[in-house]
Amino acid sequence: MRDRLAACGVRNLKHLTAGCSSARVLNLHHFWRTASLDPQYHQRPFFDHPVLNRAIILKHNVRPGEEGRFTVRRQNATKVVLPFDANDLGCGGQYFFVGQNDFVGLLARNFDYSERRLDRDVALLLLLDRLPSLDPFLLSQAAALDQHDIAPCYFNITPGDAARMSLFVTDEIEPLVRMCLGGHDSAAEGAARLSQLIVSDEDSPELDLLQATLHLRPAEFRQGVFAWKAFLYYKWRVQQLSPEIVQTAQAIRSMRLSARQKATLDNIAPRVRDDIAQAVSRAWGEVRQTLSLYNVAYQSLVEHRRADTFRAFLLEAPRLFMALGDRMGRIEHITSFWKIRFRTQTPESLPLEDLIEILRDLRQGMVDEATLDQPQLTTPEAA
Repeated sequence: MRDRLAACGVRNLKHLTAGCSSARVLNLHHFWRTASLDPQYHQRPFFDHPVLNRAIILKHNVRPGEEGRFTVRRQNATKVVLPFDANDLGCGGQYFFVGQNDFVGLLARNFDYSERRLDRDVALLLLLDRLPSLDPFLLSQAAALDQHDIAPCYFNITPGDAARMSLFVTDEIEPLVRMCLGGHDSAAEGAARLSQLIVSDEDSPELDLLQATLHLRPAEFRQGVFAWKAFLYYKWRVQQLSPEIVQTAQAIRSMRLSARQKATLDNIAPRVRDDIAQAVSRAWGEVRQTLSLYNVAYQSLVEHRRADTFRAFLLEAPRLFMALGDRMGRIEHITSFWKIRFRTQTPESLPLEDLIEILRDLRQGMVDEATLDQPQLTTPEAA
């Protein structure tokens, strides 16, 4: 960088990245440390500029005092954090927001793009900003649709999520291991090992039996395992988010308002609360319906030994990532925003104008902008 970015600093990035969520954080610094020996990491980088390619990018709820960075009011923004010392995250870093005033000029002034593609990096940053979530499966499909050639090593879940979902994945795939081993007592141990390989995206001869079971060529097998990991990840997130979704939808419908707030809302937006809650419920239902396709295909494998059904599902499944990740990202944004915004105050205590803007923004995020078509992927019923 030529000069320090004209932005406030983050004091300790270790706290930011410890146990971070794959849906909210794209930790390119982690990939710089763990995937740099992979030739494709350098041949097909995420960002063209090497400094940007080890940034920590996160979805961020805009705080009071930060609104002035943007021309248009925003509740959620994409923050790009650049470590001061790539080898010591404890030193902190500086950040900017994608879409903040003159952010392209900020990049041009602070990074040497004389022999690099500024337009490509800007396009990718804007893509990240458009997405409601940074989960790697939504991100991989969105990048492919925009024709960005990025190495697969950039699309792994965070170590924190991998650790948190390990027991869930082990339980999920144990029936498959028992099927392969004929009900052997070591199935639980084998399931634990297989779950580690799938979640961590490791290459191992131990996966050869699974590849043979599914009758997939090597390239197809890599694609299939990635898709399988995606659905395991989404099923795990549904399990984790379900209580919060119910609580948030109920809180929106039943929130207490002052007499003036209620009278004004009834006059200018009489259904705004119901619109938001219904949109959340509808999106949640679509998520669960899509996951049911996976459940049917997987049961056809473990209960009826229909490897062809599960194989066909895995090879077609990436078409579902955009709609599935989009809906989950929007839902998670509302639950996160609601929990943080009203942690220490109630809607009743807000100035009327602020409450109206918040509700309009939430409705727009769930109703008006969630326009991605839900791809249809039919899975034969288990015989």
